[in-house]
Amino acid sequence: MRSVLDIAPKLVRTLRDRVGDTRGFTLAEQLVSIVFLGLLCVVIGVGLNAALNAYRVANESTRANELLTRAVEEVSDELAFAPSVEGSDSKDPITIADCKFVSPTLKRPVVIGNDPNGGGITLVLQERETGADGTVSTPFPRVLVASSHGLTVQISDVAFNVNKDNNNYQYTWNYTIAVTLQGSSSVIASTSMTVAWTG
Repeated sequence: MRSVLDIAPKLVRTLRDRVGDTRGFTLAEQLVSIVFLGLLCVVIGVGLNAALNAYRVANESTRANELLTRAVEEVSDELAFAPSVEGSDSKDPITIADCKFVSPTLKRPVVIGNDPNGGGITLVLQERETGADGTVSTPFPRVLVASSHGLTVQISDVAFNVNKDNNNYQYTWNYTIAVTLQGSSSVIASTSMTVAWTG
């Protein structure tokens, strides 16, 4: 059996030979390693870019759905609890588009619409205001639901319906709300609603 003392000199010689080796890598080996590192960087870059895009889209979608939910709540409350609506005294089935109603929050006649600059869904007052000095002015629209975080919220197809069913009248509002990217027409989230008017 060989002892540790017999193996030690051979091991020391082998280590000394390896430490003293000055040959290094060949040019071919270096080129292969550079190409491999380059491909690895490209793969990591593409994967990171795809992950960031997926995160951005998911984040936009979440914010758009939150804005849509808030808009549906605000608009539904405004329309459902309006004290009076133009055409609600009709005895025939009718549909009135963009009709005037008394806002439960402003206590004044309004029409619901959109801010022309993309600021959100607004209540446009239908009567002029008289100031303390006697001047009469057309009031600015009041923002009901504001656009936010690079997203624009808009309402469309607003209609008040009077339906007759077995001598019972049913009053409903129909409308569509859409959320888009600001400066774009691509819809991220939208819904069409029918809300009963409680009168």
